[in-house]
Amino acid sequence: MTGERNSEVRALNKAIAKIIIDVRGDKLFVIVPVPRDHLTSEALEALLPAIHKFISNENENYRFSSFERHANHCWHCQANFKN
Repeated sequence: MTGERNSEVRALNKAIAKIIIDVRGDKLFVIVPVPRDHLTSEALEALLPAIHKFISNENENYRFSSFERHANHCWHCQANFKN
């Protein structure tokens, strides 16, 4: 049984692959869809601070807000260009 893949890890990888980063002029939006599976959703929610830190470190010219959850659809984060 050790050769089988962990379905929870596979679902988490799929959820991470669906993250959208939208750049429009001087604004940047990060959209993280909420997975349907409860365990995957909890694991992804635990990773949100690390995702936020990584994206803010890679884009130092932007000031990021914290992630906000919108119902069961997505987490949303917005960034504005620093002057």
